[in-house]
Amino acid sequence: MRTFLRWTITALSAGVIAATAAADTFLTFKVESVEETRQPAFICAGDERDPVRFGGMMTDDKGMAAILIPAKSDANDFIHNVIVTAYDRTGSVRETVDLAARHANGTLLRERRRKDSLNAITTLKLDPERRFDCGNVKPISSEEVAEQYQTVMMALKDDVMAELEEQGSEATEDVVLKLINQNVEFIARYENSGVILPAGHRAAVQEVLEEMAAEQRRRERSEKLKQFIKDFAAAARALADEREAAREQARLEQERKEAEEKAAAEEEEERKGKLEVCFGALGPGCGVWGGQLGITLCGPSPNQSISNGKYLLSCTVNSGSWGHDECCADDENGHWCFGPGTATNSCRTDFDRGVARLVSPFSWERHDVDPFRTNDTGIVEHDLYCAKPGTPVWDIETGYCCGKTGRNFNGWEAAGFTFANGAWAFAIPRARICQ
Repeated sequence: MRTFLRWTITALSAGVIAATAAADTFLTFKVESVEETRQPAFICAGDERDPVRFGGMMTDDKGMAAILIPAKSDANDFIHNVIVTAYDRTGSVRETVDLAARHANGTLLRERRRKDSLNAITTLKLDPERRFDCGNVKPISSEEVAEQYQTVMMALKDDVMAELEEQGSEATEDVVLKLINQNVEFIARYENSGVILPAGHRAAVQEVLEEMAAEQRRRERSEKLKQFIKDFAAAARALADEREAAREQARLEQERKEAEEKAAAEEEEERKGKLEVCFGALGPGCGVWGGQLGITLCGPSPNQSISNGKYLLSCTVNSGSWGHDECCADDENGHWCFGPGTATNSCRTDFDRGVARLVSPFSWERHDVDPFRTNDTGIVEHDLYCAKPGTPVWDIETGYCCGKTGRNFNGWEAAGFTFANGAWAFAIPRARICQ
């Protein structure tokens, strides 16, 4: 009976043991043909004497299955090799999995296994010429196994709570119940699939469940079961600690956010009316994307967010928009400067040049404009708004290039420019390519 009980706790608690027993190995498989044929395959793991010594699974409709391989055999010897068999009506395959390497460098493997034991998938390809099988086995639905696991663990719940109390943990019953539910969901993750049990184990599981229900906490528990309860209690305690840490982190994050918002509001109030954004791009400010009204040629950028989490904009820039923003910084009532007073003709030349460049090939896009970056100097930040190498500009405007210099078009560039901007082919002699 102890053998059956130990097997039940091991098989039905794969989710917990895979996370806490560092030496056990959780193997995940995918049978390639299942998704195409929509016919599940059988997978079992064992040795040369018994192909289902470690049990197995029927794949789900995507060909996935997973099997827990214990670190040691019943004779307390390390298990170095496992024979894996997969088959359906179309063919079969049998492979040997070497576990010896998995037990080497234990610390490194334990840390990696906790992170990606469910992601390491061994692909199996059935050979229509081979006829391996798992012997006389019968699958049990994963839903039924999950239900049996829940029954077992609910019977052990009081023992787990007692272990937690002995350890001085403040984990409550709802934490234990949550962990049980998480493992039930894990076991049932292979929907419409089944677990392959060695002959007679299904009846033994039922017998163990009936015995547990009858004896409850009065029966003698094996050392393995006691260790299992301790491991489960440790997992519940870790979950409780994680939840408390998350609450504390949320509280600190809220305090930080409130402090930042307060500081930002005070700073904004102090600097209100003095700062410019998107200074150098076409239009006043950044437009609606930066929280201002007015016409602007800025929009969402395809680039990723900048490091502090604020989004970027794509803005159109040319020599006219550049000069107009600097002119309006000197005379806020200039032409199209949206100043508080009566508009003057100041800045009209720059404005007209900006419009003219907009309908020509001599404007450029900057996809890395930070709409929250302010400028109170009255001078456009050259490196943030300059024309990048390869951009066409007029020969008298190469100072707007990031390298502040330009060169003549070569033959290919002239042909490409003419193809894209046929009506402006006449400008090539006076145009330059930014370097």
